[in-house]
Amino acid sequence: MVVEQLAPGDHLIQVIKEGSISHTQSVTITGDTRATVAVTLKPKEEEDKTPPQIIHSVGQKPREGRSYAVRTSARDNKAVKEVFLHFRAKQAGGEYVKSSMFKIAEGLYEGVVPSNVVKGNTLQYYLSAVDAAGNVGIDGTAESPYELAIQGQDKEPPVILHEPMKIISDVSELIISAKITDNSGAATAQIVYRKSGEKNFVKEVRPVPATGAVSLNIPGVVMGGNAVEYYIEAWDEAENRAAAGSAEKPFSIQILKVKPYAEGMVIERKEGAKEAVINIGSLDGLKKGDILSVIRADEKITDQATGQIRQIKQVFTGKIKVVAVTPKTATVEVAAEAAPEKIAPNQLVRLRCGPVSGLTATSTKIRAVDLAWMPAKEPEATGYAIYRGVTQDGKYALIATIKATEAPTYSDIDSKASPINDETTYHYKVAAINAEKVEGIPSEPANATTKGGPAAPTAFNAVSNEIQQVTFTWAKMSDPDTTGYTLQKANTEDGKFTDVFSIKRGEDVQAVLKSSKEAPLENGRAYYYRLLAVNKVGRAGKPSATVSASTHARPEAPAAPRITKEFVRSISLGWDQHPDKDAAGYIVYRQDAPGAEFKKIGETKEGTAATYIDKGNHLKDGAEYHYAISTFLKGGTVESPLSLAVKATTFGPPEIPQELMASTGKFREVQLAWAPIKKEEIAGYELFRSVDGKKYESIKKLAGRDMAAFTDKGGIFGALKDNTTYQYRITAYNVAEVASA
Repeated sequence: MVVEQLAPGDHLIQVIKEGSISHTQSVTITGDTRATVAVTLKPKEEEDKTPPQIIHSVGQKPREGRSYAVRTSARDNKAVKEVFLHFRAKQAGGEYVKSSMFKIAEGLYEGVVPSNVVKGNTLQYYLSAVDAAGNVGIDGTAESPYELAIQGQDKEPPVILHEPMKIISDVSELIISAKITDNSGAATAQIVYRKSGEKNFVKEVRPVPATGAVSLNIPGVVMGGNAVEYYIEAWDEAENRAAAGSAEKPFSIQILKVKPYAEGMVIERKEGAKEAVINIGSLDGLKKGDILSVIRADEKITDQATGQIRQIKQVFTGKIKVVAVTPKTATVEVAAEAAPEKIAPNQLVRLRCGPVSGLTATSTKIRAVDLAWMPAKEPEATGYAIYRGVTQDGKYALIATIKATEAPTYSDIDSKASPINDETTYHYKVAAINAEKVEGIPSEPANATTKGGPAAPTAFNAVSNEIQQVTFTWAKMSDPDTTGYTLQKANTEDGKFTDVFSIKRGEDVQAVLKSSKEAPLENGRAYYYRLLAVNKVGRAGKPSATVSASTHARPEAPAAPRITKEFVRSISLGWDQHPDKDAAGYIVYRQDAPGAEFKKIGETKEGTAATYIDKGNHLKDGAEYHYAISTFLKGGTVESPLSLAVKATTFGPPEIPQELMASTGKFREVQLAWAPIKKEEIAGYELFRSVDGKKYESIKKLAGRDMAAFTDKGGIFGALKDNTTYQYRITAYNVAEVASA
């Protein structure tokens, strides 16, 4: 570019070209007035008018009292400068809080709503983003935001799903497992265990994974006892606790001893020989002709579901008959062989079955005892003999035999042939029987005491000072045969008790006796009560301790109300709160004329303002009324006498405004002025005009008691006439539209 006709010296030139960025450059002119300048122009960039784009999807519902994270993505054709979260609690209303969101990845932002905002029913929020050019993108608006229902505080404990084992062998691996779920999705578990008979528990803490499955392998040293006791606990983040079992009532797994019972062993038998030799071991008293069972025991039986070893499999291989007996051995011959099994050396020999284990006796039913025991392990067992005695060390009588194919349980139920008395302890033994009708070793004895009538209910209590009712509570009966209760009432402590009502459900621990025609309860009177439990055969037990309770007395009349304001067709009352804590409210009465009946006109609730306003067109102007109040108790069935009455008088019509003045000599207008009436009941004024002084027409109704002037220009009746005399009157009207007389 050539620059001409410039004076010598330094110059600043600007080059402007459409579509390019303007360029400014300094130029020095020496003696010549012409200079050549090299200029490079850059094209203008297109102006950024595109706002950022927000892409957002709603996450999980917020939970009350916890902060809530909001994530969104934001994009721009140039660059996103900042992203904002605008939030508030809907029920609180007010302005939205604007909070910058943090960039956690390219194009991804996160904002947090504080926990103190996440309350009530609904959380509202919307999003905005700004780019470098100042363009603003919005997702949602203050008027149309995202709205999320707020979940209540987590008060729900975790759920523990666990199926306790009853028994396991002493050679099996014991794994205690459970599945734990929680509505918040996070929980911690604790498995607590001990060997039976030990005092202290061992605690093992386990984090709960997403699957919810937790487990613990019980150490072998604990498996050495007769049983393992344990329970499971779980907590969520809100510290809600759940438990399966407890330290007081833990689960118990019996340790099963799997070693087979044996009285001897085959020590010699030649191949195919009929005779054999046995070691008689503990077979004291063995004699010629005795028949013994021979057992092979070399296979472990495992529970397919749990992998636990439950017993050593015993296989019946045959029977042998004693031919001759020596002090330590006996010669026998094969009486029968269970083909394809063969009687062989090292197999076990038994004359009788081993002792039945695990015998328990319980009496949870009326005149009945339930027995249960572990099945006999011996394959030669064909049944069980059940014995009962009245003392542990005394004589036991056979009461029943059952087959081994039946469940190892028996219910000893009262009958004519075998009667069972109430509140009596019975002792039991069970022995397995083999095919030779030989009874095995009896079990250890077990005993149970039968039930009597229901025990007397405990913690029986009656609540006094209730309104025309008495509430009773008592401790829950542990007896499952309790099917109901009978409540009895007496008018005096030493008086006769009579049945008041029956409660059919035995699990109930509360009842309410309400006043009725059949069982009236006088206000403020004491009565005496007792409770009897009833079992399923209708037998009542012993009565509870006698308790006394008084019903709430009728409240005294309240103090007379106060007239707090007399007004236009309105009377305001106030009064002091009644001292009775069970006062639920007040009833307002009005007497319209001396000697007339007091009629109920309104009602208020206790806890609200102790006031009442009687207003409306049913009240006359300038009339006298009398008011009284009563109080009533909760439920509304008991009302006090009326208070003393108070007198009040409603306002009459308002007075006539004074000092009305009218200007004269104005051109077709009259200026009016008067002294306003400074009283609360005045609502405004009405002006009247007359030409003849007889017939007045309303020309203006002015609202407001402070109005004091008006210019009459004719209004809707047309312009005022020239040289005409007009006469004016004014009235005041009150809030009930009643005008001055």
